[in-house]
Amino acid sequence: MVTGAARGVGRAIGQHFRPAGATVYLVDHDSDEVKVAAKEVDAVGLAADVSQTADVTRVMDRVISDTGRIDVLVNNAGILRDGMLWKLTDEDYESVMAVHAGGTFRFTRAAVPHFRRQGSGRIINITSYTGLHGNPGQSNNTMAKAGIIGFTKTAAKELARFGITANAISPNAQTRMISSIPLRSSTSSPPASPWVASRRRGRWLRRSRSSPRTRPPTSPASSCASTAVSRCELSGRGRQCDRLHRRDPRGLTARPRRSREGKRLRPAAELEPTADDHSRRSRPRSSTARSAAIPDGGAEGRKDEVAMQVSCAFPTTLDTPDKIAVAERIGYQRAWIYDTPQQSPDVWMTLALAAERTERIGIGPGVLVPSLRHPMVNAAATATLCHLAPGRVAVAFGTGFTGRRAMGYGAITWAFMDAYIRAYQGLLRGEVVEWEGARMQMLHPDGHAPARPVQVPILISALGPKGNEVTKALGDGLFSTLQLPDFAGDYSWSAYLAWGTVLDDDEPDDSDHARAAGGPGWALSLHGASEFGGPDAVRKLPGGEQWLEVVERSPDGQRHLAVHSQHCVGLNDADNAAWEAGGHVTLRDVTLSGDRAQVRDKLEELRSAGITEIVYQPCGPEIDRELERFYDVASSLAGAGKVDA
Repeated sequence: MVTGAARGVGRAIGQHFRPAGATVYLVDHDSDEVKVAAKEVDAVGLAADVSQTADVTRVMDRVISDTGRIDVLVNNAGILRDGMLWKLTDEDYESVMAVHAGGTFRFTRAAVPHFRRQGSGRIINITSYTGLHGNPGQSNNTMAKAGIIGFTKTAAKELARFGITANAISPNAQTRMISSIPLRSSTSSPPASPWVASRRRGRWLRRSRSSPRTRPPTSPASSCASTAVSRCELSGRGRQCDRLHRRDPRGLTARPRRSREGKRLRPAAELEPTADDHSRRSRPRSSTARSAAIPDGGAEGRKDEVAMQVSCAFPTTLDTPDKIAVAERIGYQRAWIYDTPQQSPDVWMTLALAAERTERIGIGPGVLVPSLRHPMVNAAATATLCHLAPGRVAVAFGTGFTGRRAMGYGAITWAFMDAYIRAYQGLLRGEVVEWEGARMQMLHPDGHAPARPVQVPILISALGPKGNEVTKALGDGLFSTLQLPDFAGDYSWSAYLAWGTVLDDDEPDDSDHARAAGGPGWALSLHGASEFGGPDAVRKLPGGEQWLEVVERSPDGQRHLAVHSQHCVGLNDADNAAWEAGGHVTLRDVTLSGDRAQVRDKLEELRSAGITEIVYQPCGPEIDRELERFYDVASSLAGAGKVDA
């Protein structure tokens, strides 16, 4: 259904939906013209005043009566009542608001019950240049169109859990209605809506519990679609936009990628970004953006509405591809695997095998340690995996808690991380980048790698302010573990890696099961205390003295080997000594271990803190059983809309 569709942008959108195989309903207040347009487009024309609830209800009922469903709603209806601010009358203001903002609200409200019943739906709201930048003589239109952008963001957040996406498009088109407005030269109306509304695009955007995420079209440049625009409406720079679309990892809006060198990355024949593209990506919300990004009630109000994804992680082993297939069958939404070559098979080879053995589950390295590979190596591997598992790949980077410290090195600096990710991102965009004093580019011919740009969301593991700044600048989200940073709730994609086990009722903390399945995660409290706080921090923990006694038997230059042996997999000699000395009493404090109610409460605490993806690493001899037990508890929150499961 397309409103305001008797002519101009609305009719063009309806016309582009027909080749996509849609049954199209054109809605307009002009009954004669909408009938003419419907005949030309091969659609159904319906007359309605979008500012009147009764008309909206009548039209919606007609569509549902005819087809039994509605898949796509395009809110395009609008009018102009222009004049300088001091000359506008109440009627000029109220009529524009009633059609633009009111019509968008009324039709969306009417469609949502049907979308929810279907478990899917696409809402596409048409905004404009004036809503983003203002235009003299159009203060009423500016308020209405800006309101549509904010409404779209809120609708996206509220409805994502039901498989419904909401996007705003700012088309650049010359129509009769705006012919007298001196903005810029324009070309034809963009066929953006059919693709934004498509099932393929929908999976690319939304948080789905069953459908795989697929990539956007890869020709000519893996961007949203091909159409004619003269410049980006959203950047306001008066030249071609230097930003490039890529997937929103949490599925609320499509977001762009900026060229760090200021190059024009896409031709003038590509789709304009959605209204949210140039506003904040997936970075923390600043105070200036907070009112638009967070529902009433402030940050806490937003956190209460977060639906947390349930994902898993594995310390890369030879059977990890099979375990990821098991996780997919159980219902997990993503599987991360570790980049720890000192104790694991190669992360990229393992992910390639996992891609072949799965169809839906998201996969990716979590986390890559930059110093272990040249950025070209990781870029080429990422491109290959994106080809093997289109739309399912995400990549996380970290400074090397295990991947470097287990080999005797310290963590990399955040300056190095910043430079590395910029080079890696530039390579995937197809740019010429400089690394280690040399200039390079992905030169892969057709058939050797996906066409550039290769678009993949990036998470960054950060605990402190420096890492937070890099994540804000370069990442699509946050990947945290061991401790919850204060800024964890500031990201629209905030993943938290945790260990533990679901204990039976009245099961003691030192049972054989608790030791095997919960012990490796518990041991990280000792490993982390040693690495970040030194011996004094370890001694403060139950069993810490006994743990240090074993570790210090190793030569000074080899103690890191004693610490990281069996890391995330089992208990080493030092861990066993601490456990036997009573250290197990902290099991429920430092891991997600506990009975079902306790684990559920801990997940709720994480969700309330702003975590949007819980990443659970199972341990012990019965990995399948641990995956099932944890998912069973986590998915019990789904009934309240608190977990995507």
